Amino acid sequence: MEYPEQVHRKLRQLPDSPGVYQMKDARGKILYIGKALVLKNRVSSYFTAAAESDPRIAQLVTEIRDLDWIVVPTEIDALMLESSLIRTFKPRYNTMLKDDKSYPYVKISTNEKFPRVMLTRQYLDDGARYWGPMTSVGQVRSAMKFIAGMFQLRTCKLEIDDEHKYHKPCLDFHLKLCSAPCVGYIDEKKYGALVQYAVDFFNGNYGTVIDEMKKRMWEAAENRDYESAARYRDLIEAAEKSFQRTRMIGRPGENYDVLGLARSRDKACVLVMPVRDGRLIGDRKFVLDHRLEDSADNDVLSGFLKLHYANPQNVPPELVLPHQPQDAEVIRQWLGRLRFQALEHRGEAEEVAILAGSFAENGEAGVVPELVSGDGNVAITDTAGMPIRRVLLTTPKRGKKLELLGIANRNAQERLHTVLLGGGGDYVVTPGQKALKEHLSLPDYPRRIEGYDIANLQGQQATGAMVVFTGGRKDAPEYRLFNIRLKQTPDDYAMLMETLHRRLKRLLTDPKWKKQVDLVMIDGGKGQLNSVRRVFDQLMDDPDLSTEQREVLDGIKLCSLAKQEELVYHYNDIDQLEEIRLPHTDPGLRLLVELRNEAHRFGNTQHSKMKEKAMRISVLDTVPGLGETRKRELLRHFGSGKRLREATVEELLEVKGIGQSFAEHIRKYLERDNELEEAKVEKKREMRIRRIRREGDPDRPG
Repeated sequence: MEYPEQVHRKLRQLPDSPGVYQMKDARGKILYIGKALVLKNRVSSYFTAAAESDPRIAQLVTEIRDLDWIVVPTEIDALMLESSLIRTFKPRYNTMLKDDKSYPYVKISTNEKFPRVMLTRQYLDDGARYWGPMTSVGQVRSAMKFIAGMFQLRTCKLEIDDEHKYHKPCLDFHLKLCSAPCVGYIDEKKYGALVQYAVDFFNGNYGTVIDEMKKRMWEAAENRDYESAARYRDLIEAAEKSFQRTRMIGRPGENYDVLGLARSRDKACVLVMPVRDGRLIGDRKFVLDHRLEDSADNDVLSGFLKLHYANPQNVPPELVLPHQPQDAEVIRQWLGRLRFQALEHRGEAEEVAILAGSFAENGEAGVVPELVSGDGNVAITDTAGMPIRRVLLTTPKRGKKLELLGIANRNAQERLHTVLLGGGGDYVVTPGQKALKEHLSLPDYPRRIEGYDIANLQGQQATGAMVVFTGGRKDAPEYRLFNIRLKQTPDDYAMLMETLHRRLKRLLTDPKWKKQVDLVMIDGGKGQLNSVRRVFDQLMDDPDLSTEQREVLDGIKLCSLAKQEELVYHYNDIDQLEEIRLPHTDPGLRLLVELRNEAHRFGNTQHSKMKEKAMRISVLDTVPGLGETRKRELLRHFGSGKRLREATVEELLEVKGIGQSFAEHIRKYLERDNELEEAKVEKKREMRIRRIRREGDPDRPG
C-alpha cells in the first residue's frame, strides 16, 4: 500500500522515546490517539505488511494523511496525556463513551466557605469533590435531592461571605432541605461536619457516617442542645434506611469495583458495580463506541479504564475485571498515581490492608505483593519515582468475586441488548435466535420475527393480530391490528390470508411498513401454513412486482406452531413441508411459544376492547328508521338497556309513537343482539374450560 510522502517523512523523524501520537486525516482532524513506550517502533508498526492484513488497522491507515507526536518522560506520563487528549478531541477510532458530553457529575464545592451540592458536566481540578460520571441527569438530580434532604446542604447559587448578608432564609430551609448558612443559622464548623458526612456517604462509608452522627447526637444531648440532637437523630434514621437498601456481599472494609463487559460489533457496554465497605451500593451502565470493530476485548476495556477512571476520585483500591487490559502494568501504575493524588487532596491517611491469602482466593497469577510500611500504608513508587497507592487489577478464577463478575457480565449484556434494540443492524443474539437459525436452516439469525393470530366471535368483529419480536424480545410499538373485511361465514384460513396479504402489500409499497422481516410465524398447523404460503405465491406471480420486491418476499421464511403438541412446521430447502418436534426446553421452541402466546394475548385483548366498545353503543343505534325522538322515548320508558332487550312486542307498543309493525321491526334487532350476547358468554365459558384443562395437564409445556 502506498502512503503519502508527508507520512513517510514523519515516520523517519519519529524519536526513540515514550510519548503520545496523533493520526490525522486530510482535513487535519484527529482520527486516532495512542501512546507508546518507543514512538518510532509503535507508530511504524501500523505501516507494515502484517498490519495491513488486519482489517481494522487497514481501515484506519487508508485515511491517515499526517502524523504528530508529543514526547514525555515515561510511559505512565504518556498514558495520562493520552487519556486527557482522548477526552478532549474524541477521535473517531478511539473507544469513546457514547454521547460522552451528556454524562453529568455530582459536585460538592468544597473550595467554598459553605459548599453546595450541584450538577455539572465538567470535571475540573478546582479543589471541589466530584462523583461520576453518572449515566443520566435524572440520576444526578435524585442524588442531589437525597443529599440535600438528608444533610441539609445548600443547592443555591448564593455567594456566602462577609460581604454578602441575607436577612431571611428561603423556602428550602422551611422544607428542611437546607440548614440556611446564608443567614447564619449554622456556623462554618457545624456546616463543614455536614459536608464531610455527605462526602463520606457518597464514598459509600455509610457505617462510618452513622457512627459519627450517633456520637455527635449524644454529645449534643448531654450539652442540652436538643435541637441539634433531634437533627442528628433524623439524619441517622435517613442514613440507616439507605444503608439497609444496600446488599452485604463481602467483608467489612472491602472496597472495589466489579466491571462487566458485553460487546456487539462497534459498540460495547461496561457495567460498573461499586462495592464499598463490603456492600454493593448500586451499578452504573456505560455504552461505548469503538470504531475498530475487531478490537480485542482487552483493548476496549483498556479504553474504558482510561476514560472512566481519569477522575482520581473514582479509583478504588481494586478493580475486578473479566480479563486483564492491554498494558495492564502501566494502567495499574497510572491508577495508583491517580489514587495517591485523590487521597492527598482529601488529606486522608487511609490504611490499605493487604489481606493474607487474597491472591490465592482470587486465583490471580503473576502479581508481586507490594512492600508495606509498618503502619499498614503502601510505601511504593512507580517507574518514574512518583509516589502511588497500590491498585489491584484482579481477574478472579473462583470465589465470591468471580460470582459477582458473572452477574456484572450478564447484566452488561442485558443492558447492551436494551440499548441496541431496534437500532440499525446491531443487536445481541439470543439463544432462541441461534436455535431457530439451526432448526429452520435460516441464512442468518432472525432479527425481526412476526407472529400472526386471528381473534373473532362467530365471525363477528374479527381481527388479525400481528406481533413483533426484535432481537428475540417483544417490540410492542411495532404491533399492528387488522380489522378483517371478509363478510362471509367464519373462515380462519381466509382471514389469515387477508391479514397476510394486506401486511405484505404494505411491506412492499408503504415506506412506513418497510422493515426487513426474517421470519413469519403463524398460529396453527399445516392448513394455516399452506394458506399463507398461497398468499406469498400469489404475490410472487403478480406481474406488477419488481425484481427487488420479489427478493424481499423471497427473503422471508415461513413457519407455524401447532397447539397441543407444539409441533413446528416449515418448508425445507427443497420446498417440502417438514414437521419438527422439539423438546419443551429448546430455546427456539420457547421463543416461538412466547411469540404465539403474545399474538394470542394481543389479538384477544384488542378484540375484547372492540367488543366492549360496540356494546357501549346502544342497540337502538343499529335499528334502521329509528330516530332520536323515539329512541329517547324508548330509553325513558324502559329505564335501561337490559330491560329494553327483554321487552316484548306488546311492551314496545306501550311506548308513544311505536306501532305494531315498527315494534316487530325493533324486536327483530333486539333478538339479534341477544344472540350475540349469548355467543359471547358461551365463548368465555369455552375459553375457561380450555384454560382449566391446560393448567391441569402436567405434560403440557409452561
